[in-house]
Amino acid sequence: MESNEISKNHVTPMPWKKLIGAYVLLLCEAISTSSFFTYISPFIIFLGVTDKAELVGYYAGFIASSFSAAQFLSSFFWGKMADRLGRKPILIFGSVGSVISLLCIGTSKSLVMLILSRSINGLLNGNIGVVKTYIGECTDKTNQVEAFGWVGLTWGLGSILGPSIGGLLADPVKNMSSIFKGSKLFELFPFFLPNLVIAFLTIIGCVFTQLYMKETLGMKKSKTMIGLTSLKTSPSMVKFSDKIETIEPINLSTGGFEEDDDYNNDENHNIKSILRNGSSEINISNSSEYSIENIDTGSILTVGTVVLDEDETEQMKKNILNSIQKQEQITIDSTTPSTTPSTTPSSPPPSSSSSLKPSLSVFEDMALTDNNTHFLKRSYSKLKLKFFKSKDYKMLNTKSNDNTNSPIEEGGARGGEEGLEESKNIFKDKSIMKTVLIYATVGFIYTMLDEVFPLWAFAQVSSGGLSMTSGTVGVCGIIGGASIIFIQLFLIKPVTRKLGLIQTFIYGCSIAFCSFLSYPLLNFIRAPHESISSVTQDIIFWVSVTIVISIRNIGAQLIFTPIMALINNSAKIAVRGSANGLGQSLVAATRTVAPTLGGTILSWSLTNGLPFPLNFFFPFILMSICTIIPIITSKFFFPLSLNSPINEDDNNNDDLEENQIPTFE
Repeated sequence: MESNEISKNHVTPMPWKKLIGAYVLLLCEAISTSSFFTYISPFIIFLGVTDKAELVGYYAGFIASSFSAAQFLSSFFWGKMADRLGRKPILIFGSVGSVISLLCIGTSKSLVMLILSRSINGLLNGNIGVVKTYIGECTDKTNQVEAFGWVGLTWGLGSILGPSIGGLLADPVKNMSSIFKGSKLFELFPFFLPNLVIAFLTIIGCVFTQLYMKETLGMKKSKTMIGLTSLKTSPSMVKFSDKIETIEPINLSTGGFEEDDDYNNDENHNIKSILRNGSSEINISNSSEYSIENIDTGSILTVGTVVLDEDETEQMKKNILNSIQKQEQITIDSTTPSTTPSTTPSSPPPSSSSSLKPSLSVFEDMALTDNNTHFLKRSYSKLKLKFFKSKDYKMLNTKSNDNTNSPIEEGGARGGEEGLEESKNIFKDKSIMKTVLIYATVGFIYTMLDEVFPLWAFAQVSSGGLSMTSGTVGVCGIIGGASIIFIQLFLIKPVTRKLGLIQTFIYGCSIAFCSFLSYPLLNFIRAPHESISSVTQDIIFWVSVTIVISIRNIGAQLIFTPIMALINNSAKIAVRGSANGLGQSLVAATRTVAPTLGGTILSWSLTNGLPFPLNFFFPFILMSICTIIPIITSKFFFPLSLNSPINEDDNNNDDLEENQIPTFE
C-alpha cells in the first residue's frame, strides 16, 4: 500500500533525450503551415487568378483543401506503416516529402501547380500523427500532459517563426529592395524565398531526427524484458522449453538492436551476474534457447536466442560448458511428438504420485540490454502468453489433474501483438472512435478559423474586414505564438492536473465559444473615428487584437493538449499509431471541407449586403455554434478512464495474480 502511494506521488521526469527530435520535427511542421497562410492572399493575386481581395477566399479554400484531402488519403496509411516499420523511418520520409513540397510551392506559376504542390505535402507527410504516437510511447500518466503540452508550445514557437518568415520574406524584391533589388530569381518567383528557408530548416530537423531520435516501436510493448520465474522446488524440478517468439526493436537504419538508456543499470548487472555466475546450472534444450537455474535461489531464468558481442562470447561459452550438468526432467507425454527437439539428457519420469508444485508466483521484469552487450529483447507479456498457451503447459496441467480453469485473456496482454484481430480493429473500439471523431470536430472548427481570419483581415474595413497586409497578418501570428508559449508554460499543467483531461477539454470549448464571437468586433475598433487620433486608435486596435487572439489560444490549448492525450489514452500500444493516424485522417477530411466552406461563407458574407447576423459576423457565429457539439459529447459520452493511459504492464500483472497463474496440485 505504501509503495502504491509513493508511485502515485512520483512524477516521471521528461525524457528529453528521446523527445527533442520529435519536437524539432513539430517545429518544422508548424513553421511550414503557419507561414503559408500569411502570404496566400497576395500569392493568389500574383498568379492572376483574381484581382479582387474579396474573392481570394474562394481560391484559397481550394488550395488549403487540396492539402487536407491528400492528408486524409495518406495519414491512416502512414500510421499503419509506423506500427509496422517503426516511427523513425516514417518521420524522416515525411520530412523529405515536406522539402519537395516546399520547393514546388515556391516555384509555382499557376493555381493548378500550387494545388498539386500542396497535395504532395499531404500525401508524403504523415508526421504529425506519428509524432503524437511517439510522444505517447515515451511518457506515462505522470508526465503525459507536460509532454503533449510541449506539442502546443512547440507549435506556438513555430507560429511565431512561421509568420515571421512568411510575412517578412515574401516578395523580397518589393519588401526588401535594398538587399534583393534586381534579383531575377525572386522577381520570377516572389514567394520562393520563405519556402527555401523553411525547406532548409526542415532538412536540419530531418538530420537532427536521424542522429538523436530513438525508435520506440516494440520498446514500449517489449520493454526489452525477459521473465524471471521463481519456482518452488520439488523432488522433480520442471523445465519448460516452450520456444518463445521474441519481439526485436531493431534500429532500421543500422540493423542493430536499439538501446534504451532509461533502463536501470543495476538490473542489467543482476542479469549479467547470473549469466556469469559459476554456480548457475544451464539447461540447453536446443541451439537457440536455454534455461538457467540459480542453485542458491532456486529460480530459473528461461532465455531465448541470445546474441553475444565479441568481448563476451568466449567467457559465456566457457561458463555454459563448465556449468552443464544432468538434471531431472519430466518426460511430457512421450507419445506426443515434440515441436522442439531437445538435446538435453532426460531423466525417467517421476511416479504418478509425484506432486508437481511449481508456482509461477513471482514475475519480475529485468532489463537485458547493457551498454556493451546486445542481448535479444523479449516481451514480458508475450512470454506469459506464449507459455500459458503452449502445449507443454496444457499437458502439464492435464498431468497434474488440475481441473481448475486458468482463463487466459483472449488475445493476450493488452496491446500485445498476439491480440485477436478484433482488438486490433480500431473501428470497433468505441473509446478510440469517440476521441478521434471529436478531434476531427474541433479540428474542423479551428481550421475554418485559421482559414477565415487572414482572408477576413485582408479584406477592406468597409466590407467588414480589417484592411491588413501580409506583414500585419504575420504580426498577428507572432502575437498568437507568444501567447501559446505563455499558456503552455504557466497554465496548461496546473489546470489539467486540477481538472483532469476531460474537464479541461470542456472548459477549452467553452472559452472558444466566446472567443469566436469577439473577432468581428475588431472591425468596429478598426473603423476610423473622428474623435480619436490615428495613433491612439492603432494602440487600442492592437491591444484588442492581442486580447482576442490570446483568449482564442487559451481555448485552443485547453482543447488540443487534452484531446491529443485522450486519443493516446484510448488506444492500446499495438494500435496507437493507427489510432493517431486515423485521427489525423479524419481531421484532414474535415479540413478538406473547412477551408472551402469557410472561404466561401466568408466571401458571401462580405459581399451579400445583408444585415447582422448574415453579414461578416456569420462565419464566426457558425464556428461558435459548432463548439457546442464537443462540449456535449465530452460531458456525457467520454468515460472517465480516458483521463489516464492504459496501464498495460500493471493490467497484465494484476490479471496474472488474480486469474492466470496456474498451480499444479
